[in-house]
Amino acid sequence: MKTILLTIATMSCISLTAQVNEPTEQKEGTVTIDTLTQTVTIDNGGDTTRIKLGKKNIVIVEKKEEGKNGEKKVIIDERVIIEDGEDVVEIEDEDEKEDGKGEAHWAGFGINTNGFLNADGKIATGDAAGFLELDHARSIGFNFNLVEKRFPIFREYVGITTGLGLQWNRYALKNNVDVMVSADSTYGVENLTVDYKKNVLRSTYLQIPLLLEITTNKDNDKAWHISAGVVGGIRIGSSLKTKWEEDGKTNKDKVKSNHNFNPFEAHATAIVGYGNISLYVNYGLTQVFEKGKGPDYAPVSAGVLLHF
Repeated sequence: MKTILLTIATMSCISLTAQVNEPTEQKEGTVTIDTLTQTVTIDNGGDTTRIKLGKKNIVIVEKKEEGKNGEKKVIIDERVIIEDGEDVVEIEDEDEKEDGKGEAHWAGFGINTNGFLNADGKIATGDAAGFLELDHARSIGFNFNLVEKRFPIFREYVGITTGLGLQWNRYALKNNVDVMVSADSTYGVENLTVDYKKNVLRSTYLQIPLLLEITTNKDNDKAWHISAGVVGGIRIGSSLKTKWEEDGKTNKDKVKSNHNFNPFEAHATAIVGYGNISLYVNYGLTQVFEKGKGPDYAPVSAGVLLHF
């Protein structure tokens, strides 16, 4: 209603300023009115009248029915207003609603490389990494973020994002070791009998993010976005998978165990991207293993996220 009154008032002022009398009968064609402040263009195309007032676009559509007052639809920029007789109903279409809330950038499929940080905050490599020295080219993790929800703080541009996702961690061990697990320890013992072709520790977490997100444009296809926050997770699975050859035969083994992986995990995350592609970095706030039951390592990862 405010928009209609504003439009009527604005057009009335223009009419007085330009000193143009309103015609008694509409005719198809284009009329340009130069006022003291701006130019008004009116394009009357039968049932549709288009008015350009500065940067504002107004479209009036009237459906005429014989013997009845036609329905009038007034579109001011992206807002649709239907006027039927004395009733005025303002309608906000679904696309506009979504634009008003903005788009979250959590849901999607991600792939990343995994690593360990030691107590000094450095990547654990070489002999210093012990039995957990990684083959980083094969230590690939995956994220499948299923659900996202954004709560706007300032229109489309600033909001809080949460959701639900799955995180699969793969730690490919570089050394030929057997990973041993007891109730209070996870450790490695060199295997002198077989040569492992695959020796991978795996863990799976169900995770929930809490992110502050900023976007530069309400059109996601043209928007840069950046978000940062914390992601928490609960372990739902873990295993050790090995593969080796013996006497010309390929052997595989899979041991399901908690391997003393931390049952709960949290990591700080930063995501930056454009449109539907993002880069992300995760920094572990908790240890890979339960306290005192494994090496004092925190997880770290970096990768690419494709949104859907």
